[in-house]
Amino acid sequence: MRILLVSYWCFPNIGGVSSYVLALKRGLEQRGHQVEVLARDKDDSHYYLMNSGRSIEKSKIKNPILAKLSAYYRNRVPAVDNMVLWIEAERYSFEAAAAYFGLESYDLINTQEVISTVGLNRIKPKQIPLVATLHGVLSTEWRLRGEIDAASRFWKIAHMQDVQGAATGEITIVPSHWLKHMYVQSFHIPVQQLQVVPYGIDIAAFRKRMKERSTIPKPSGKKVLVCPARLDREKGHEHLLHALARLKQVRKDWVCWIIGDGDLKQELTNKCRQLGLSAYVTFLGHRDDVPVLLKQADLFVLPSIHDNLPYAVMEAQIAGKPVIATDAGGIPEMVLHGETGLLSPAGEIEPLYRNLLSVVADGRLRQHLGRRAQDWGMMQWSLEAMTDRMLDVYQAAIEKCKGGE
Repeated sequence: MRILLVSYWCFPNIGGVSSYVLALKRGLEQRGHQVEVLARDKDDSHYYLMNSGRSIEKSKIKNPILAKLSAYYRNRVPAVDNMVLWIEAERYSFEAAAAYFGLESYDLINTQEVISTVGLNRIKPKQIPLVATLHGVLSTEWRLRGEIDAASRFWKIAHMQDVQGAATGEITIVPSHWLKHMYVQSFHIPVQQLQVVPYGIDIAAFRKRMKERSTIPKPSGKKVLVCPARLDREKGHEHLLHALARLKQVRKDWVCWIIGDGDLKQELTNKCRQLGLSAYVTFLGHRDDVPVLLKQADLFVLPSIHDNLPYAVMEAQIAGKPVIATDAGGIPEMVLHGETGLLSPAGEIEPLYRNLLSVVADGRLRQHLGRRAQDWGMMQWSLEAMTDRMLDVYQAAIEKCKGGE
């Protein structure tokens, strides 16, 4: 098959969607399929096709569309919110870019969020099946980040796109049962529209990267806590810092490496200083050597207040590290409390602190949780298993599309 993977988000980036798309592309190509990726580039200056190298400057498409939209709304809805205008221009521009590159030669299109799903469904040839993979809920994530509020027109548009994106196409894939339940209960998407296909990673490639040399040595006599997560509100870093401040009152034989970039970096750095953690917590920024850093770590922590099926947890399990996390989103589907890690209620500091203290203080517990986590991860997160499941869904979508002709 010729398969087009489509992401409205800038690609590649440091988020889980990039990890997923690259892993899926690799898995499909290993089975002999031809895979292309359509996305915005990482600088958000071009739309491009990853394999062919074809690209077009974003401004050449968006500027004329934005001008027409502005004139349209100025005449009909003079008080339109600028954010509404922005998201409409973004969506129409991405549609135009997809039409510019052409969709006729593909056997199947697999979009990666609701914006491209709604857009490409409008312009794709009818005979080409569309499968949507949704990695979260757009309106919820934007609201948690403070980018919109539930009373704004922009939230209504984002909510509507969540509904349309989940209901559009032949089949909608979600990686967790938690996300499936959310779309059924909160957005009233028919249960038969949704298929759960958990993520997978190239385990052999990841373990090979763990053997590379690190430029950051492990501190002597210290337990290393590692937290790889973008610095966004929903990842809960502030709660982690407060839990670590509690931990510092009891033990001082640890350091925490926070890996990732984001809008909250300065805010979190200031909070770290206020809590007296500057000697214990290091913000490493974006890193390309996460597998090596995980190898050096003694435990992994993820304090999310909203999440789905984070790749960071999968990688920690493959690395054989005990996982200290919250019960946000699909994480309880990944971590069995007391067996492969320890979970605490999302947003609560004291239970997170107690779990951290237990694992830092008890070497036997660290070994037990790490060993069980690795056993689970090796069985659950194989790229081969995910690829098999995806190809089954693709075939079902092709048959469904033919049946509707």
